[in-house]
Amino acid sequence: MESQPSKAKVRRAWFAMLGLALLGLSSASSLAQPHPPETEVLPAESREAIEWRARQLNLQSGELARQRRFAEAIPVAREALGLSEQLHGKVHPNIAADLFTLASLYRAQGDLFNAEPLIQRAIGIDRQLYGERHPEVGADLMVLGQLQQDRSDRAAAERTYRESIAMLGAPGASAKYQLQLAQAHYLLGMLLRNERRPAEANTEFAAAVPVLEREAPAMAVEALLIMAEFERTNGRQARAQALLDRANQLRSR
Repeated sequence: MESQPSKAKVRRAWFAMLGLALLGLSSASSLAQPHPPETEVLPAESREAIEWRARQLNLQSGELARQRRFAEAIPVAREALGLSEQLHGKVHPNIAADLFTLASLYRAQGDLFNAEPLIQRAIGIDRQLYGERHPEVGADLMVLGQLQQDRSDRAAAERTYRESIAMLGAPGASAKYQLQLAQAHYLLGMLLRNERRPAEANTEFAAAVPVLEREAPAMAVEALLIMAEFERTNGRQARAQALLDRANQLRSR
């Protein structure tokens, strides 16, 4: 059976990808956050019932998010977080995952005021669990960088993306972080492109594309098209055409 920390990471990864697709959505009114309950010792039967209920709520919030019914998903995700805190206390992989879920839903509505403290709290939990420079923290920072970019703090977002890349790509980092590393390069590349720094952006896209071609073809196509335009603008027509050919091959799969 899959472990709870593994399930938490899968869920967090799903909502991180949701965040990649939800930049620029309209804002919504903020909601007050619940105060986390105190941890209590529960009988085994009660724990099983609460764990089952929390799993069902996470599935429900995920389905509502897929339908873009974020206002309905938020209270469901908040209830799941409360149950996780009841089961696990304040420092646990499931708590961090639930915090990212809830933050992603707020962010999808443009409610950065409520999203940021949840992300910061989740990062703090993972720093305690894994260490200050662990790739898991690097994956968290990628989400924080997106939020900073949402609020137009591009300098902070660039620093955060670069720190994320340094952790995810550190010597000895597990290969399981390759996709997140590629996503961080992609996000930094998009930021640099918007800052009119095309040569630096091209370097980041080049680092991202080999993995994105396998794992996230739509993102790879976008990066390849931007790279092709950069090469064409600089008079390197053969390179531009080769990149366009790669993009077209991915589109035809």
